[in-house]
Amino acid sequence: MVTKELSEAAVEFNCILNHSSQEIINKIPEKFITFMKNIASTTYTFNYDKSKKLNEQNVKPETRGIISLVYQDYICCEEEKNNYILKCKNYEIKKENELKEKYNPDNIFRSRKNLRVEDES
Repeated sequence: MVTKELSEAAVEFNCILNHSSQEIINKIPEKFITFMKNIASTTYTFNYDKSKKLNEQNVKPETRGIISLVYQDYICCEEEKNNYILKCKNYEIKKENELKEKYNPDNIFRSRKNLRVEDES
């Protein structure tokens, strides 16, 4: 089942693809391009800003995910792909560590104890 979010992301992806070089388009399988065209929303519109770079475009998170997968699977060479995957893994680890630190039960209870001690003074 194609969700509304995916259907709208397909519109954004297709629009971005229309503004891409033929060299990049040729690297993406025709079957995938056709699929994205078929699932694209008929009511959603996206305005590509030619004055901005791709990473500056205001796109949905789902679109960023599609672009990321297409880049990884079809556009970059093997060395770039390995570096890209490593970079993504490092980013994911960094985010996980930030969440662990933020929601660490020891830190939460420690901060509550500090608040109680200050309130009693």
